[in-house]
Amino acid sequence: MVVEGPIDALALSAAAATVDRAGRYAPVSALGAHPTRDQICAVLTQATGDLVIALDGDPAGRAATATWLQEAARSSRPCVVAELPDGVDPADWIARHGPTGLFAFDPVTRGRPGSFIRGHESTGPAALPDQPARAAYAPSII
Repeated sequence: MVVEGPIDALALSAAAATVDRAGRYAPVSALGAHPTRDQICAVLTQATGDLVIALDGDPAGRAATATWLQEAARSSRPCVVAELPDGVDPADWIARHGPTGLFAFDPVTRGRPGSFIRGHESTGPAALPDQPARAAYAPSII
C-alpha cells in the first residue's frame, strides 16, 4: 500500500498489527504527493501482492494517484486505488475509526459499503482515471 506521508504509513502499520494483519499490509510512504519516476518504479517493481494506491483525499493526492497509475500502466503492474473522502488522509481515517478502519483499504472489500477501493485496476491505458492521463500514456507505448 502506498500512502503520501510517513504518519499515514505508521498509522496503517499499527492498525494492521492491532488486528493481526501485519503480514498482509505493508504500507510505504511516498514522502509527499510528488515522488520521482524512479521512486515510483522502485515501489512498483519491489512490491508483492495487491498494490493499493491510497493517497490523500485532496487535489494533490488525486493528481499523484494519476501519476502512480500512469507508471503502473507503463509497467503493466496491476494495482487498485483507494479513493479517500475529501480532506481525509489514511492516518485521519484510522484515528477516527480505529484499527478496523484498515479494512476500508483492502481490495477484497471493493464495492462493499465503507470500502475506499474503486475499480481503477491498472493494467493499461484504459485503467487511467481521465483522458489527459490516458493521452500522456499513449506516447510511452509507441
